[in-house]
Amino acid sequence: MKSRELSRGTIAPDPNRHLSIQEKKNLQKRLIEEERALRERVANMINDQIVKEEHVRKAVHEAIQEIQDRNLHWRQLRFHRHKKDGIDYVDVLDRITGECLKTLLLPDYNQLANQFKQHPGIVLDLQG
Repeated sequence: MKSRELSRGTIAPDPNRHLSIQEKKNLQKRLIEEERALRERVANMINDQIVKEEHVRKAVHEAIQEIQDRNLHWRQLRFHRHKKDGIDYVDVLDRITGECLKTLLLPDYNQLANQFKQHPGIVLDLQG
């Protein structure tokens, strides 16, 4: 049987030759098998995409939950300098009660600015 190669490595009969009934059945059977394989590959690709989307959705949900757990939006910063020693400090305050949660030595302003750039969603209330 004369045949020619098509794209993707499939083989089709020569269009100038008539096929016997058995050859037609074999060709039809092969085409059905190729279509099933193609449908299976597409279904697998769709399932893989769904799994990837589910993974991304879960990661985003975990990140949002972590931010909410930290309650970053309920805190504010107050910058001040002690008159005695001339050292700058930062107070982390509870926004509702005004209670000082933590007092930190103020790092270099450039370093502090870089840290704030890494967390762009944090809103600061600067008092000084």
